[in-house]
Amino acid sequence: WMEEPCVQYHDGRKYVCMDDIVRDIEADECLVYSFGLNTDWSFEMLMARIGCKVYAFDPTIWADERYFRDEYGIIFERLGLSAETDRESGMYTLQDLLNRNGHRWNKISYLKFDIEGHELAGLPVWFRSGALDNVQQFGFEYHLESSRDTAGLLRTIRDIVVEGDFRPIMHDLNGYNVACTRPKLKISPFFNYAEVVFKKINGSETCD
Repeated sequence: WMEEPCVQYHDGRKYVCMDDIVRDIEADECLVYSFGLNTDWSFEMLMARIGCKVYAFDPTIWADERYFRDEYGIIFERLGLSAETDRESGMYTLQDLLNRNGHRWNKISYLKFDIEGHELAGLPVWFRSGALDNVQQFGFEYHLESSRDTAGLLRTIRDIVVEGDFRPIMHDLNGYNVACTRPKLKISPFFNYAEVVFKKINGSETCD
């Protein structure tokens, strides 16, 4: 069955270093921000079930906010994450949204974003603004459509690693888009999409 191209790839899996998350849950300070849900709330519901306070955002969907709040304790809003804030369209930078929610100086246990390419312009802005200073882990899917996209993301990752004390702890290559939606195309050894996770390093590092 491994001859079938679709079964070799996954789309939407999320990865977390649980050591720090467990400590935050035990201290009653696990705070998760998640951007980009579409119809898959499994990550957000799981994190809420194990004891994290979850804030979820997606401007492209309608959801029963009261149901997710009452059943899972998830706070959902139809807002998006961007490199610039435009309140009329419901798009915010990470710094402005944290300020809006009163979390600018709170520790963010996990930041997840799957925002279909907007991470390329947004990530360097969020990093330079200091919005990632209190983030302990962040995971995202990158979407690269050109060599310029690739070069820009590599520069941002370099800055985050060198200046921000983050380290990559996980990556999961995603060839699903080509293998499953365009199966007649030859799959390139270069992957345009992948899930990656970065963790802030400290003296008690346990995930490597």
